[in-house]
Amino acid sequence: MTKDGFYIQGYLPTSFNPDFILETNSSVVVAIEYKGEHLADLEYKKEIGSLWGGLHSKYKFVLATKKNIEEKISEIKKI
Repeated sequence: MTKDGFYIQGYLPTSFNPDFILETNSSVVVAIEYKGEHLADLEYKKEIGSLWGGLHSKYKFVLATKKNIEEKISEIKKI
């Protein structure tokens, strides 16, 4: 099965599609992944997403969880 649209390819054979993609008023593209803190792929997606987010100043990756969602929303509003 293939997925269409935006995805981030890491070192594992399967790519991942962030849950949300948005563009801020300052033209920064933000990829947002919302995860449960107990999920096994949390650290992998955080690592790969952070690498993608560091490729250019116009990219940002945000990993949000139930515990930090309000903080992450506040961060995104400041971009």
